[in-house]
Amino acid sequence: MNYAALAPAYTDATVWENFDPATVTLCSPDPQAVRPPEDKVNVLQVTLPTNFKVARFDDQKMTAILRDLARDIEAVRMDTADGQIELPVKLKLHDSIFVPLAKWAMLLAAITAALPPQACARLRSRAYKYRRVEINL
Repeated sequence: MNYAALAPAYTDATVWENFDPATVTLCSPDPQAVRPPEDKVNVLQVTLPTNFKVARFDDQKMTAILRDLARDIEAVRMDTADGQIELPVKLKLHDSIFVPLAKWAMLLAAITAALPPQACARLRSRAYKYRRVEINL
């Protein structure tokens, strides 16, 4: 790839000269969209992410840090009035660098195929305000 050709895309491309892409990994929140059985079929409830999918590094020592972090998060317990509970958030480490991106393609394809243009703006503005979104097509 001709990286020099990308230089004009930045105000100051020299900020990237010492950047090592091997020190960056992919991470994706994994929210779930469910249709509550008691609601109309056009109602979706989007939960907050409980899993964060992260891809390994090429360097095994750096990946070991992620494995330790994931294991430590799994081991944490919170004290509640009813006793100890697990943390509701997990870090899921994957060997494939593509796993954290897997859901995004599906979500984008579904939105593009299912929603007319005027609905996209309504959905976007409402999704930030509410966790529960009713889509009227």
